[in-house]
Amino acid sequence: MLDKNLDVGKGMDSEMDSERSVLVSQSVLPKTASKGASLSSGIVGVDISVKRHDNHNLELKSLFNFSGVEQEASLDFYLFFPPSVQMREVEKGDLFSDFYSRQRLFIPLSQSIDSREMSQALDDIKRLLTCLSVPDCDSQVEDQLTSAVQIVGGIVGETLKARTSKIKRDLLLIHSKTHNVSGENIFTDVMAEVDDLAEIMSMVRSVTDSQWSVSSPVVNLLDEYIHHVFIETLGKVDFEISRFQKNLEGPERNKFIDGWRQMHLQLANLQKKEMHFQRKHCLTPNHLKSQDSSELLLVRLGQMKKFFQSKMFIDVQKSQSLKKFSEPTAALAACFAGITAAAIQQFGNPDFYQISLQGISFLFFAMGLYALRDRIKDLAKNYLHKRISKYVPDFEYELKDKKEQIGRIKEWLKTVRTSDLPISVRQKRKSVSVSEAESYLKEDVLFLKRVYCLNAKREKSSDNPLSLQETLRINVQRYLKFLDDPMKDITILDQKGRFTRKTSHKMYYLYALVNYASKAHGNNAEKQMHLYRVVLNKNGIQKVIDCTYAP
Repeated sequence: MLDKNLDVGKGMDSEMDSERSVLVSQSVLPKTASKGASLSSGIVGVDISVKRHDNHNLELKSLFNFSGVEQEASLDFYLFFPPSVQMREVEKGDLFSDFYSRQRLFIPLSQSIDSREMSQALDDIKRLLTCLSVPDCDSQVEDQLTSAVQIVGGIVGETLKARTSKIKRDLLLIHSKTHNVSGENIFTDVMAEVDDLAEIMSMVRSVTDSQWSVSSPVVNLLDEYIHHVFIETLGKVDFEISRFQKNLEGPERNKFIDGWRQMHLQLANLQKKEMHFQRKHCLTPNHLKSQDSSELLLVRLGQMKKFFQSKMFIDVQKSQSLKKFSEPTAALAACFAGITAAAIQQFGNPDFYQISLQGISFLFFAMGLYALRDRIKDLAKNYLHKRISKYVPDFEYELKDKKEQIGRIKEWLKTVRTSDLPISVRQKRKSVSVSEAESYLKEDVLFLKRVYCLNAKREKSSDNPLSLQETLRINVQRYLKFLDDPMKDITILDQKGRFTRKTSHKMYYLYALVNYASKAHGNNAEKQMHLYRVVLNKNGIQKVIDCTYAP
């Protein structure tokens, strides 16, 4: 069973800003000229979010930016459960099995790709395709070509994903009622972003869409993949434009009408160009009307995404730290128990033998002494294990990129009582109670602590904008069996005072709290606290509500 009397990691105690969105404090649009700026030294901000992944899994995403100095950050994750789900009865090993994490490299919104790395990879593809046209070429050429294709596909996919999010934020800024925006060129920066993406596609297609003397399946796969991700990007931009147009009132609609017209024209031209590649890869509308064809396309897209993103994942070596101390702890406990038993035996030895009756008393004494020694051994072992676990993590992760260590993660998992939580955590949790009664109800808390130690950015990669993204999934399926049926009947009075019976959804609330703090040169650099309400029923997780800035 889990240790229930452990010190909980101390988080931040300061109050969070009450503003709902950071967009209010930013300028209307960041200039695209700053896309290639390198990161400054020191701690750089971290992005944290908790979302619903599917019916059974929560997803905690954290994005850490590398900088010119070593960084240390602590992330405390608390899950508040009602006692009825019996979380405290679950063994620690089973609780760990509900957590799954993966780490990868990621391009943050404020950065752009390293054009030199892209150009180098494209040059490698052209060179290797030329080599393949030569009879009896080296057998390693195919492997080298596959690696170069994966690099290009990974960079393009991540760049389009990051820049799409940036464009969506820019469009939100344009329509934010907190900004009094005006002018004819309000969409210039957004359109420049889209043109940049189209230029990246043209650069890659100058290689993938050219006529080569030898046909390569992986190069054709790259050409198909970038078509899909680019269409996805254009579709999301078009959807955001249409959504804002519908929500705008008459006067505001007229103010932006010229900008809308220019962006629609830009997207229409790009759509026409992409039709060539859709026909090239046999993706016609008639073909996709078939259910089987649509399913096949989704499977292909999933496989291509994994194939090209594999270059962005890093090597993780996981080790169980406490296991290293299990044998020494057992040996120390056995020594302590043996010394204690010997002392007791020696203390009671002289007189005891004189009053013993035909050895019967001696036999009982020996049995009792053996049982006492065994019990002392267990108690000593548990005590030493608890003391060591406060300082030694349950697991450690070594993070490596191309065989070079870029950081490490230490991880603890414990169950704690609400009374043992830091005051700031208890106050934050109580602030979102839906009734006064909720603040008095008991809760069981599952506490996960992760300490991130990121190495300083290497000088040779000072222009590399990649950050570390960790995705942590928490499976709550084992607790659903303790919940009531999802539909309940309730009786209320209608407007005329008559009894009315209604059938309503039976929902439960769990709460997830993330407490983040970072240090640079031993000094506190950044603190964040996020709180989420997880709405679920017997069928699983229904939604996750951000309560960080709730009144």
